[in-house]
Amino acid sequence: MANLFPKKTSSEALELSSTSSADEKSSLERALLRKLDLRILPLLFLAYITTFIDRANIGNVKIEGMLTDLEMKGNDYNMALILYAVPFILLELPSSLALRRYKPGNYIAFIMFGWGKILEHEDSGLMC
Repeated sequence: MANLFPKKTSSEALELSSTSSADEKSSLERALLRKLDLRILPLLFLAYITTFIDRANIGNVKIEGMLTDLEMKGNDYNMALILYAVPFILLELPSSLALRRYKPGNYIAFIMFGWGKILEHEDSGLMC
């Protein structure tokens, strides 16, 4: 891929920003947005598809015999869905906001540990 932004010295960048026309700035802005789109959108698409597949699979595994494998009876499957879906929906926005404050590596480790402890609890019936 061609280098859209060749390196400039600080004096050249200052000169460009102070003397360039609106058309030049507009074309540079369009080039920057295109470069960002080419790098960020594929990752966002991959994340979206992954979450969609994750949500769709819970219904598929029930059909394929998960209930008998986990010895679930009656409303156990529905309770498992509620234990997953309700906190996920309620905590999605605060979790995203917390990522601004804490390092993502530490925060994701904390979330994984917390969910493991919640699902490990004997009263939930979902021993991991």
